Amino acid sequence: SRALGAYQAGASGAGVKVGVIDSGINPGLADFAGRIDPMSADVAGNRGLGDVDGHGTAVAGVIAAAKNDLGMHGVAYGATLV
Repeated sequence: SRALGAYQAGASGAGVKVGVIDSGINPGLADFAGRIDPMSADVAGNRGLGDVDGHGTAVAGVIAAAKNDLGMHGVAYGATLV
């Protein structure tokens, strides 16, 4: 992975929006606090953002879980999720 070099160069994902189309997301997790774009919506248009089976939350975590010294952090830990 080249993430370490990117981090050393100052990259964090801040200012970047990442779209995730999956089973939803758990918006109550501290890992995503303040970084779920308010324009986020269910692409089917008939459900909320809540994750039905945990897969979407796991994928979003790999991408953008906060770097908060609680477990892992995402590759782009400062990015906003849509």
